[in-house]
Amino acid sequence: MSADAPLAADNRLLQAGLLKKILSRPEFGSIIGAIAVFVFFSAFTENFFSIKAVSAYTNPGSTLGIMSVAIALLMIGGEFDLSSGVLIGGLGITTALLIQNAGAPIWLAMLLSLALAIGVGVFNGVMVIKTKLPSFIVTLGTYFILQGAGLGFTRLISGQTT
Repeated sequence: MSADAPLAADNRLLQAGLLKKILSRPEFGSIIGAIAVFVFFSAFTENFFSIKAVSAYTNPGSTLGIMSVAIALLMIGGEFDLSSGVLIGGLGITTALLIQNAGAPIWLAMLLSLALAIGVGVFNGVMVIKTKLPSFIVTLGTYFILQGAGLGFTRLISGQTT
């Protein structure tokens, strides 16, 4: 038998069925998990399909969905941002402090928070490009800085962190 002649078994392995292709996809486990959670809660909860309940479990999806688009773009590019979660919390604190304690109008507080988010993103980007450090390390440092700043400002304003 020559090295150029393909084996019959090789051709059979290449011809996987549609069901086998679907089951071999990594997304399939997520879909099955989501369906299982949906079936479980619809079977054991009375008001699972009420307007109030649907609003309660779909409302956080908009915030997470918008954030995940930006993070997905970074991950597709081979980078990673660990500071995004704590940045969202810090921006919420910043917006609330500007409105409540500084008396800023809501539109100005949101604009300043957006400027802060852009500033943190530019800082992370410049640090990654100029220092050639991995984005994981730079954004981990930014994570700790933002977390400490959030705790510090909260303690400064309210006197407690709980």
